[in-house]
Amino acid sequence: KTTSKKNKFLIPDNCLSIIFDHRSKGKADRSYTLDLVCTDEEIRNKWFDAFDQLIESMKEVEYQKEYELYLRERFNSADISKNGYLFLNEFTLLLKQLNIEMEEEEIIKVFNEANSDKTLV
Repeated sequence: KTTSKKNKFLIPDNCLSIIFDHRSKGKADRSYTLDLVCTDEEIRNKWFDAFDQLIESMKEVEYQKEYELYLRERFNSADISKNGYLFLNEFTLLLKQLNIEMEEEEIIKVFNEANSDKTLV
């Protein structure tokens, strides 16, 4: 706390602080905050809700990236021929890696529906 003359006009319920993560890449020992002073508690709550939604959206994007990376890794490990495409046997392996259980006829049906290059089997 400072003894500034302005501090006596600050109402704690109208304020919020954003604490930037000190564990950020390449910024060791550089934690800092952004202190925001709002005109009233309602405005402070709107800012808080907006930041909360932004953080949740960023988390969802990160989870999506991780999931896509996981799927890419599974695809690459199933792509035995390493040609960037899956043959039926490789597709079957991918389904097993993803714990997707299907009857052989259903696997063939799904594969044929997705197989845009009908020359590949």
